[in-house]
Amino acid sequence: MLLAGLLVACTDDGPGRPDEVGDDRRGPNAGPLPTIPGGVELTAVEPAAGLVGEGLAYGTPLPSEQLAAEALAGSPEVADVVARRVLLEADARHLADVVLVTLEGAELFDEGSLAAFERALVVSLGGGADVDDAEVAGRPALVAVGEEATVVAHREGSLLTVVRAAAEADARLVATRQVEARARGEVGSLDP
Repeated sequence: MLLAGLLVACTDDGPGRPDEVGDDRRGPNAGPLPTIPGGVELTAVEPAAGLVGEGLAYGTPLPSEQLAAEALAGSPEVADVVARRVLLEADARHLADVVLVTLEGAELFDEGSLAAFERALVVSLGGGADVDDAEVAGRPALVAVGEEATVVAHREGSLLTVVRAAAEADARLVATRQVEARARGEVGSLDP
């Protein structure tokens, strides 16, 4: 009899399930569930601002890269994602892949949660490699050097630019050229 009562209480058909939970609480903590105010104010930056850099061209991502980017867009902290392949203009050599993540500051509790989100993203794209604080063209960045790839990430306002390359030198080169071009006020195009 006790087991049957527990089963009824744990199903979605029982009283207070699922939408009434916050409004139908009893006891010393009655009432709706409290929310904790938060949010990080981020200056809006268009994704095209990350598609810059002297001697760099940005091409269409592979279908698997596009699907991975779209999966990332499902996170509440992410407003938009753009994936591109980075090519050297001189010879069309594939240097790196770039993911431009537009962050939704209202979904991030504070600066600490923003920093943790950035680090977690770099760790995941870097294959679990340790993340170090670094500088790229005088701006703060995160770098993860793994066995298969190096990831360099830098953020300006709401735009987190993540560069992933097989060679550490290529990842750093792309990130450096991006930061330098943005400092000159250059804006790219979302068209591959």
